[in-house]
Amino acid sequence: PVMPFFAEKLYLDLGGSDSVHLSFFNPHRPAWINTELEDKTNIIRSVVSLAAGIRARAKIKLRQPLGTLRFALVNKIKLSENDLEVMAQEANVKKIEILDSTEGIAKQIIKVDAKKVGRKFGKKTQQLISEGKLGNFNMKEDGVCLLCDEVLTMDEYEVGFLTEEGIEAEATREVVVLLDTEINDELKIEGYARELIRAIQETRKNNGFEISDRIEIGYKTDSEVLKAAFQRCKELIKNETLAEKIEIKEGGEEMQVDGEKIEMMVKKA
Repeated sequence: PVMPFFAEKLYLDLGGSDSVHLSFFNPHRPAWINTELEDKTNIIRSVVSLAAGIRARAKIKLRQPLGTLRFALVNKIKLSENDLEVMAQEANVKKIEILDSTEGIAKQIIKVDAKKVGRKFGKKTQQLISEGKLGNFNMKEDGVCLLCDEVLTMDEYEVGFLTEEGIEAEATREVVVLLDTEINDELKIEGYARELIRAIQETRKNNGFEISDRIEIGYKTDSEVLKAAFQRCKELIKNETLAEKIEIKEGGEEMQVDGEKIEMMVKKA
């Protein structure tokens, strides 16, 4: 209900006259539409969204960095290094690659919904399930799947992928995304550094610090992974939290960072 009034005030504050609700605006101008940019943006959003879906399925937090994200496009779209950098940052991965094909890396399969097709196909249902898992099907553009000379509608099956261990896949009709979900020691430690950054930022907020305030951090912990995170990712933590100094020091607030106990104090520098 408040939006008409908000729009009116914004319009007047920006120099408009009379009323925004009595004003005429420029007509639709197709020549101003950059379809190439729209297509590129949609692909970037799809890749990041699919990667987030894989993380959710694997129960991996977005703050946890991962190794490599690879993707293949149905329709080739030219993507710049900057576009790939945006994808890498949003998906929180160290490396991103464009594939010409997923052949040999991920095989698309069909997971037949036995409850929905059982009454429809009777004894043939088990054959449909088996052949779907082997990838012996033909997918039409409208989402209809031809399997064992039978027709399955979109609500009677799910699309899946067979991949190498440690790699998960997700897809739309435009793009297939493969995400390396294995977390080595280096990635694990950086993930804990990100959790520390979140905890420090939360402490800054609770203490009423300004965004530009420089701080000093003191900590004490028996957690080997948190010690390693402070040691190996010290510059990252300092840059993200505006910390002038990070040192081992007693007397901080007791807290848990992703299940690891730590005493930490944050004060203005």
